[in-house]
Amino acid sequence: MSSTLSAALNKENLPAGATALGDLLSTNMTFTCIATGSTARTLKESTSPLGQSLWKRISDAGALVSSNNEGIERVKATPTVLVTEHSYMEYLAGFDCQLAVLPDTSGLSNIQYGIAVQKSSPWLAPFNEAIKQLKAEGKLTELRKKYWKNQCVVWNLFSCTDYFNVSFKFWLLYL
Repeated sequence: MSSTLSAALNKENLPAGATALGDLLSTNMTFTCIATGSTARTLKESTSPLGQSLWKRISDAGALVSSNNEGIERVKATPTVLVTEHSYMEYLAGFDCQLAVLPDTSGLSNIQYGIAVQKSSPWLAPFNEAIKQLKAEGKLTELRKKYWKNQCVVWNLFSCTDYFNVSFKFWLLYL
């Protein structure tokens, strides 16, 4: 399994037309990431122009945080962009409707994940086969949809005051 980086920011601070992490470099927002995390290491060691620009903005501002929670608090309170692992932020943004998540579309980072088993474990082959089968049958996608529900979509459906719009949206949910 793999994941990329993304930018998390307060929806109120989302610039018009911004669709990716790199689009935010032209803003005056502060950038941050976790000081001891893999994102900081990736940006610090990056040879790509985007990675170098992000690291320069973060390190020049002295804006490193100690945890994702601290980063999210900054994002909510100030015009700050938290650069972190995309899957995690996508999950959080599904429950915290203040957050906007913009992916890194440049390929700056491709973080690999796996399940570790003891060397020569009899579980290695069964785990690999089970994961391949779940992926081939679409079960991984199904599980993601089941457990990574985006609550904000549902909540935002009922934020309008126009009766027609509410009724129409109710029918869409009902169907």
